[in-house]
Amino acid sequence: MRSHNDLFGAFDSVDTDSVDPEEMLARVHTGTAALQTARRRRIAVLSVAAAAVLIAVVAVVVPTLGNDRPDRGQVANTPTAEQEPPSTVEALPSLGLSFVVRESPEGLPIRHLSASLGSQMLAFWPSDPTISGELVVRLYDPESSGVEAPELTGESVAVDSVSEGPVTADVIASTPQGELEEFGIGWQTENGHWLTVVGTALSLDLARPQVLALAAVVEFDTAEALTFPFQLGYVPDGLQLIGALSYQDSDGNNEASLDFDDGSDRYRESALQIRVQRAIDYPGEPEGTGNTTVGSYEAYLDELPAPDIYRVLSVFDVEGFHLSIGIFVGDVAQFDEAEMRRIAESIVVIPGAATDTTVWTAEPFG
Repeated sequence: MRSHNDLFGAFDSVDTDSVDPEEMLARVHTGTAALQTARRRRIAVLSVAAAAVLIAVVAVVVPTLGNDRPDRGQVANTPTAEQEPPSTVEALPSLGLSFVVRESPEGLPIRHLSASLGSQMLAFWPSDPTISGELVVRLYDPESSGVEAPELTGESVAVDSVSEGPVTADVIASTPQGELEEFGIGWQTENGHWLTVVGTALSLDLARPQVLALAAVVEFDTAEALTFPFQLGYVPDGLQLIGALSYQDSDGNNEASLDFDDGSDRYRESALQIRVQRAIDYPGEPEGTGNTTVGSYEAYLDELPAPDIYRVLSVFDVEGFHLSIGIFVGDVAQFDEAEMRRIAESIVVIPGAATDTTVWTAEPFG
């Protein structure tokens, strides 16, 4: 079983190191999609228009619920001296990418950062949902990520990389994208890892120049940290961090998540996903729609048997965010309601994080 240090050693070693494309998306986004589906169904039943949650900073661990609204976005009250503090996640190095793109491509202001064992990804999306197309940079190690090297077409192109000088990049075989055309290139770094840049647009004439321009400005001499609007104080024993996501858009629909698993099956959904989201496109969660509370906050807990892939405990409007604690249905017997509450109670949201992403932290554990 890999340790936290193994994971972060892989992250940090990506100088020409760890980045897993599909694996990370498969693990992180599968969970995200499942939580979103669960939330939509709950909204349909309860006429709720809200989103799920994540992130914090300066965490204080708390095992019991309180009656007064806590300070500084902490979901529960501070434990008394008699209470035994729960185990906490060991302090870890900052999560982040081992490369940087200093400016978003024109027309694609949304930045979506994610990382998992052996893989890192930075995606750029348009802010207008009616506009199609995206650009994705991935750096990954096929061996540690479990993701195969890209399929190549045999065509090559020249890239004048700001970090590596002139590079001969291979054109990657495209995959069907509906009405969109896809163009991608990639090359191996000195340590054998793959850097790929893939873009989708309405035509190859649009996608190709965007991909080549973006590939040229990927820099390896610095790094970009994933940041979070919260800190987490407790994770059940036996679970290890396997993925993280940080998402910010120009409209304030910000989101972050952490995925944990026991390493027993790397291809299934993660055992635990903690997601924090501020979705300003939806009104605040109306009072009285929850079926429980966590501390002084309205909450909703999926009844058993849990729907979809995850059983979810949602906590509404914590410092402007909604929090979701998702337990994979195969693990609900091991991680029951008490554990879900304990996790939620250990989260502290950074004051002001809902409107100021500069106060987000690169250290999501406290």
